[in-house]
Amino acid sequence: MTEYRRQVLRQASPMVLGDLVGVLVPLVVVALMSRMGDDSLYIRSLFTPIMFVIIALHAGLAVPNQVASALSGDDAESRIRALAGFARIGAVASVVVLLLLGLAAPGMGQLFGVDAGAQSDFVWFVRWVCLAALLGLGSVLCGATLRGAGRPREGAAVLLAAAAVEVVGVAALGLPGGLGLGLWSVPIAIAASGVVGSALGGYLLWRTGVWQPGTSLAWRPDLLGLLAGVGLPVFASYVAIFASNFALTWVVSAFGATVVSGFAVAYVVQSVVIVAGVAIGAATAIVANQYRGVGESHRMPGVLRAGLQVTAGFYVVCALLVWTGRDWLARVTAADPAVAAEASRYLGIVAPTFVLMGLVLAALTVLEQVGGGPLAIVLNVVYFGGIVAVGGYLARSAGAPEPLYWTIAIANLFGIAAVFATVLFVRRRAGTATPETTEHDQEAREAAAWRE
Repeated sequence: MTEYRRQVLRQASPMVLGDLVGVLVPLVVVALMSRMGDDSLYIRSLFTPIMFVIIALHAGLAVPNQVASALSGDDAESRIRALAGFARIGAVASVVVLLLLGLAAPGMGQLFGVDAGAQSDFVWFVRWVCLAALLGLGSVLCGATLRGAGRPREGAAVLLAAAAVEVVGVAALGLPGGLGLGLWSVPIAIAASGVVGSALGGYLLWRTGVWQPGTSLAWRPDLLGLLAGVGLPVFASYVAIFASNFALTWVVSAFGATVVSGFAVAYVVQSVVIVAGVAIGAATAIVANQYRGVGESHRMPGVLRAGLQVTAGFYVVCALLVWTGRDWLARVTAADPAVAAEASRYLGIVAPTFVLMGLVLAALTVLEQVGGGPLAIVLNVVYFGGIVAVGGYLARSAGAPEPLYWTIAIANLFGIAAVFATVLFVRRRAGTATPETTEHDQEAREAAAWRE
């Protein structure tokens, strides 16, 4: 078990950093755009739902590629063929989805109520960013292949480099002190970050020996199964999360701008907090799939238990720090005292349940990546849909947001059922009766091997 924990921690540590940067970059870009004028920030804010679709699309392609890489074991050719295959799938899917978004931009502008004076800028901003996002697919897939191959630091380096180029590009090209391109610095920076990330990813694949020139890039027919069994559930889960965020914002909109802003601030803090749960879950799934790839599926329940232990240890500390420091966090992230007070109220109710929320997120992430995608979709829909439906009804009926906050906290409590569902699924996947049996048998085998 100790060895499993070390493996999960080794995989998870750089992934947490990389994923955290991925969450913070859009926030930093929005902060930079707030210095470029109200019109730039207005258009960028309206574009956020479309950006969520792009993020979900990239995740739906990167995660099955990561799973394929981990399952490849020592078969380097199979790993690179998976990367090449998902690059082909991703290119086609990205062109189709992003083309549809670009063509639908005028209609979306009307749907979002874009001012007539900003309509043209919004339409062309959407189209140029969608075009630039095509170049980001390479860095996403290369990073996923490196993580699945047991190279989490190199995978994180790809994401960090791409993020740095995007932030520096927006600042240098868009701010008044730079070239002053304003809004249009964003698609340029996104395109540049995609090119740099892809180039660095290709270099690191070669430098680490994961890819060797001349390796076959032939199509792998099984990739379509991974796309359907892993990629589509991941995409659907992201869509469910994003949809619930918008629905919750609509619920609290009935209580005034202060509540909406306070809720948004608290949700930003929560979004940063949940990064670790998803990253540890992904790291746990990678280690489990690496064992599956070499025919040692019996180790999967032990790996899952180790991953959940790491998650619980992290979130006990995290929940305590956020709950005790909620007033300070709220004041740091919100200048308005009333907004800070609302954010602190949310964290005071929900933060103590972050331990359970972290376990749920880690478990669902594992479930998505070890073949339980359909079940993960159901659990995600029940979890997030229940919060929106029940919490929204109670809050609107009470005329105050607190019932919604308590609903989220209680949902985290009952969400622990997702952890048990994941344990049972992994146990069946491993072909064992109980996790205890698996650990006992493994320890017996190791002891026998040592005596011999």
